[in-house]
Amino acid sequence: FSVGLEPTLFLLGAFNVCNKIIFLISFVGNRGTFTRGYKA
Repeated sequence: FSVGLEPTLFLLGAFNVCNKIIFLISFVGNRGTFTRGYKA
């Protein structure tokens, strides 16, 4: 394992941020479709 600790932590942090962004986008998108469905 020659990558080192700092690049691994950086990759883990970036992965977590991407996951949160994707989760927020899908959450907001789902709420949008839900409200549209209820209104219709």
